[in-house]
Amino acid sequence: MPTAPAARVMPSSSGRPRAAQQQSSASSVGNVTIDPVRLLKKYRWVLAGAVVVGAILGGIAHFALLRLHPVYASSTIFEMAGPKTEAARKEDSVDTEELERFMKTQAVAMTSNRVLTAFLERTDPMVLQAEASEWASNFKDGGGQFDRVSAFEDLEDISRASVIPETQYIELSVRTQDAGDAAYLCKKIREFYLADLGSQEKTENDKQLASINKQIADLNGLIESLQAEREELMRDEGVESVQENANHKYQEIGVVNVQLAEILVNRDAALQMLSRFEQLLNAPGGVQFPDDIRMAIDGLPTMQYLIQTINQLEAQVRKLQLEVGEQHIMLVQMRNTLAGQKAQLEATRETEMPRFFSAQIEEMRSAVATFDRQVAELELRKEKLGTELEQLTTILRTINDMGDSIKDKQSRLNDLEGEKGNLEALQYLATQTDEYQRRLYISRVRVVQYESIPDLPSFPQLKLMVPAGVFLFGGLVGVIVVLRELLDQRVKGASDIALIPKTRVVGVVTQAATDSTGPKAVETAFRDQPSGVIAEQFRQVRTHLQKRMQQSGHRTLLIAAGMPESGATTSAINLAMAFSASDKKVLLIDANLRRPGIHRLLGRSESPGLCDVLASSETLDSAIQQTDRDNLDVLTAGSRQNRMSEYLAGETMGRVLAEASAKYDMVIIDTSPAIVSGDASALANRCDASLLVVRALSEKRGLVARLRNELDEGRGEFMGVLVNGVRHAAGGYLKKNIQVTHAYQKNAEG
Repeated sequence: MPTAPAARVMPSSSGRPRAAQQQSSASSVGNVTIDPVRLLKKYRWVLAGAVVVGAILGGIAHFALLRLHPVYASSTIFEMAGPKTEAARKEDSVDTEELERFMKTQAVAMTSNRVLTAFLERTDPMVLQAEASEWASNFKDGGGQFDRVSAFEDLEDISRASVIPETQYIELSVRTQDAGDAAYLCKKIREFYLADLGSQEKTENDKQLASINKQIADLNGLIESLQAEREELMRDEGVESVQENANHKYQEIGVVNVQLAEILVNRDAALQMLSRFEQLLNAPGGVQFPDDIRMAIDGLPTMQYLIQTINQLEAQVRKLQLEVGEQHIMLVQMRNTLAGQKAQLEATRETEMPRFFSAQIEEMRSAVATFDRQVAELELRKEKLGTELEQLTTILRTINDMGDSIKDKQSRLNDLEGEKGNLEALQYLATQTDEYQRRLYISRVRVVQYESIPDLPSFPQLKLMVPAGVFLFGGLVGVIVVLRELLDQRVKGASDIALIPKTRVVGVVTQAATDSTGPKAVETAFRDQPSGVIAEQFRQVRTHLQKRMQQSGHRTLLIAAGMPESGATTSAINLAMAFSASDKKVLLIDANLRRPGIHRLLGRSESPGLCDVLASSETLDSAIQQTDRDNLDVLTAGSRQNRMSEYLAGETMGRVLAEASAKYDMVIIDTSPAIVSGDASALANRCDASLLVVRALSEKRGLVARLRNELDEGRGEFMGVLVNGVRHAAGGYLKKNIQVTHAYQKNAEG
């Protein structure tokens, strides 16, 4: 059940605050207009019949078309290959994009105007009438002559060529009403297409051959020119002498490099020695002569003489020591002489070492300068040899490059000669009358399946016509069903009410026939069969209304019908009994002054009643009658002479309702249908709340929307719509719900 809206407070006839209906379309179902499941259940036999009829119609159409207008198709399948150039064959690969373009082009060319026109113009009409008599007989003009224009237009329509997806094949097909005609026409189109393709290939080959011949002539001229230039260069320069000179230069450069390396090593050694001598010469504490200098000084003749003299004197001193003793005068003199010689040696050494050291420095400097001069001379010679070698190498390289260029051009020339031979062979094949030989010429297009006379028609086919009949006829019936549901504005169930903006569904009460407990009268179903489905549905409505009315403090509830026989009185009585069964003290008022019926249905007297109270001839307490239900009293319509509908809009009616709501927990008012009187609108301004009752398949949504607006404009809160007499077939899920409810109640009673 829908939940209660957010309350808005406004004064009621009893002085208590109450909640008004929230102005919102939240309870609307939006744009959903039909329930597919409900439609399938409701029209399942209609749809099943449509499927059967559609299948039968499809079968009938199949046999009718098979007799009146059969279509036979004959087809030829071509295989397309990559380019037939020598380069493509060498690479052994296929350019997919180029092949796709070629296939699409050929698919168009097979049924092009050029091919079809050539077929019709070059074929004798007598042959056409003999080979494709049924087809050709359709194209005779008024004089009995063959009309090629009409035949061409028809041939365009019946012939098709298309690429078979994901393959290298193209299918050419022709469709006619005669199997033999289809095969013959397909054959002729195939032949003229291949002839046209051969002509195009020949033209293209002629162009390629002319281009190749020009390239061959150009290459021959270049080769001759290069050969002459190379021979002249070899003759002028002398290739053998150039090679020998180059080898000699290589050798000379090698010798120079060895000499240069040796000199650089010696120069580095001299530089190191010179640097060492200069460091000793410039030492802060004076010159410290190295031992090798001393040794070099001692090797001088003068120094050698003094050293020998000293050695002899030392030998004599040692001899005298042994012979004469230490104090002998000769020994003393000899020692003095020895000391003098040693002093002279040291003096000579001190004098010669600076001079010799300076000479060594000058000698090292001179050696370094000599080495530098030799290095410069060798590098200059090396550079000159390199320049001469480069010139010789350039000459040799030029000669070799010219030879390589001649070889490349000769290789290209051989390739062109091969392509020329292939093209000439293809041209020869193109002149042959044998069909096989001619097909070899058209190397990119090959027939893999020839046309044949079809045994069966391509149209119609039973396996296609039957599903097509089911689809078309079933779809038509389905569209009619959906349109009928969309155009049918009658309220059939809760879903139709939900389509009306700002309109709630309070509850649904099904037809009495759906209640398997079999209540004697639906007006008193709650009393007669309290465990029945209808009683349970009124309990659900009661629960929903009770919750909302208690939240808003409402006590008076108007039950208004849309049209006569909508079930407002039935709903009022059953709801009154349902409220009284929940320990609520309830007063049921019959305000239907035009056709009162509550007194008859509850077995009470017609008067005194409401009109008598409004006419002040009776008090409320004296007019109220008790029923056989605890907590339920009734105020009938009253005497006929006092029945005036104007009473219902007066202040007296407001006071009566205020007095009744002070004594009862719930006051339920039944009134005349809103379509035949304005009593419902008048009472909606006196009551706390109002409820609209509509009968399924009776009221339309437009009427319900208008009545809802009228009740909503009153002072009382519009609670929503109760849909009465709903058929389970119209609700989609009601039948199952009813069965479950009945089974549950039955098990509870057991």
